[in-house]
Amino acid sequence: MQKHFYALFAIVIANLTATAFVGNNGISTHTFCCLSHSSAKSLKANLFDDLMSMFSNEPKSMDIDESKRMITIPVNSMKLGGLRFALGLHLMGAQGKKWKTKQADDGVIDMFYMLDETGSLAFTFQDRVLIVDRWGPFPSKKYLEDESQVLHEFLDELATMTTGDGISEEDMLLELKDNDVIEEARDQLLPRK
Repeated sequence: MQKHFYALFAIVIANLTATAFVGNNGISTHTFCCLSHSSAKSLKANLFDDLMSMFSNEPKSMDIDESKRMITIPVNSMKLGGLRFALGLHLMGAQGKKWKTKQADDGVIDMFYMLDETGSLAFTFQDRVLIVDRWGPFPSKKYLEDESQVLHEFLDELATMTTGDGISEEDMLLELKDNDVIEEARDQLLPRK
């Protein structure tokens, strides 16, 4: 019994110092794999909540340093609020029951994969670039397939926004630096199913 207690205690201490827990209890303010924009204090917010999350159905903990840049889209200009809102609605509509979409306080849109919790996506809107990162050290094959679908649909939506059918240039939410950048990003993804 004492051996189990020490093993559990070591896991709790390791999780409190090196990983993030996310769930409906709101301990983390960013993806369950990344706290780069969040305060480290949120990791130690409440020991009891952290212990309880170890035994619940909430997303598992993951190392916070496991990310992969999936897409980088350089832009000449973007209307940040409108673009984030439009793409957020698109991502929420595309998610189905497999994904949970959340907008963080820092404006990043996070998509959590709820089927097996092996990864998440973070859509970041910076001054002159749109970035999509994958968080999670060991994504499952099913996650990778579903991620590819989400990212292809995201690029389709960006392409639609940049064509400007019936929209004046000053009303467009996004102006790309290069017209080929969407197809170049698409070439880096797994093919569509």
